[in-house]
Amino acid sequence: MTYSSWHCQNLDALTPKNSDNNLRVPSRGIFNLKRVCDKDLLDQRNRSLIYANIYANPGIHFNDLCRALEINRGTMFYHLAVLLSSGKIAGMDYAGKTVYFTNKSCFGDTERKLLLHLKNPARMSLLQNLHTHGPLRRGDLIDKTRLSTAATAWHLKFLSDEGIVQIKKAGREAYYSIHPEMAPCLSGLMAAGHKGGITVTGECIAEV
Repeated sequence: MTYSSWHCQNLDALTPKNSDNNLRVPSRGIFNLKRVCDKDLLDQRNRSLIYANIYANPGIHFNDLCRALEINRGTMFYHLAVLLSSGKIAGMDYAGKTVYFTNKSCFGDTERKLLLHLKNPARMSLLQNLHTHGPLRRGDLIDKTRLSTAATAWHLKFLSDEGIVQIKKAGREAYYSIHPEMAPCLSGLMAAGHKGGITVTGECIAEV
């Protein structure tokens, strides 16, 4: 078995679940990684690029990091493991994959959750329309987003199950809107430009 294929199957095992939330908290000393002082951690060029890319693209997946930075999978795996072990980054389960956030970012759990949904073009379109025009009926959303009936129904159910969208019945009609607990965070992300291509604005730049 190659190093890269081993990574695909076992990267999740590096970072056991934290009982307090759904972020992964790495254990120290995994794979006997060379000890690196915090002050020197980002002096290594590839590691610094990986960290900066995760910061600029919160919720990015392993494969996307490899493609964006043109770093081979083995090297990427090693530097992610160092960053996880040091606590510089954390991993989060999403749609059966592990995605990464820095621990210095301005995003809490709710913002991280919303950012991941905004990365999906269909859910981003639904959330944008509900944020701007909601409450809306499913038919209204189909007209505005140009999604198929089946796709609209599937994504709305997913967002409802996640507690992001709420459904209210009015006679035979069902109206969809952003859940009140999620609305302030979504409004903040939309105002800051976190939609479609997820762009980190100056207000969120934290000192490395």
